[in-house]
Amino acid sequence: MQHRKLFLAAAGAALAIALTACSGTDAPAGTPAGTASAPQESAVVETQTPAPEAESHTLQATLNSVDTGLDFLVAVDENGNYCRFNLGGVDADGLEPGDSIQITYTGTLSDGEGEPTATITALEKTS
Repeated sequence: MQHRKLFLAAAGAALAIALTACSGTDAPAGTPAGTASAPQESAVVETQTPAPEAESHTLQATLNSVDTGLDFLVAVDENGNYCRFNLGGVDADGLEPGDSIQITYTGTLSDGEGEPTATITALEKTS
C-alpha cells in the first residue's frame, strides 16, 4: 500500500509538471504566470532593392579559342594573360583563332582555367 501511495504521488507530480509546461500561454520568458500581455501584432515590411547594373568593361585581345557548344571563349590580352569568358549568347561565328577582338564584358576576369567568371555582352573583330 505504501508503494501505491508513493507511485500515485509521483504520477500526480509528473502530471502537474506536464500540464504546467504545456499550458499554452505566450508569455515571454521571465514573465510571471498569469501576467502575460496580449499578443502584439508586428508589421513586417519587406523591401526589395533592385540589383545594381553590372559594371561593363572592355578588353582588346587576341582570340585563342571559341567553343559555342560549351558557351565559352578564351582570349589572350596584350600582356599574354589568358582570359576565359562565358559567351552569354553573343554570336562568335566568323571568328578564328588569332583574330584581334574587342570584348565588352561584365564580371571579373579569370585565367584560362576553370569556370569563366566574366560574361561577354558584345564582341567585335577589330582587324
